[in-house]
Amino acid sequence: MALKIATLDITTERKYTLKADEKEEVKTTFSFKPLSKRQLALYKDSNSKMNLQTNTFYFGNSASAIDVFRSQVTGWENITDDSGKEIKIKITNGIIDEALINGFPLDIIEEVSGHIVTVSSTSEEILEK
Repeated sequence: MALKIATLDITTERKYTLKADEKEEVKTTFSFKPLSKRQLALYKDSNSKMNLQTNTFYFGNSASAIDVFRSQVTGWENITDDSGKEIKIKITNGIIDEALINGFPLDIIEEVSGHIVTVSSTSEEILEK
């Protein structure tokens, strides 16, 4: 049997709705592009560390989640500031401006980034669909 290779189009923009908003009338939605294999490998490599003295693994991905969010999110809908004014995305040199990132709760960044990583990790499930 030949090896089946799933293709993942990393140029096609996709959408993700925040879990908390799935049942709401007004949903917060993010547009994004999946990670390339190299970006995915760098993400996975940067998130695992081992302390050789204690034989303990540490998994931390907050900084990497911010990097994924900044580089892969291409737009959003229904995000406003304190006064109710819509916040427009601002991308410079292919990434979201740091000033915009500072306004987002870290759990939102991690949720969106986690979805992007999941979508980018092509598996047999995707092959079967």
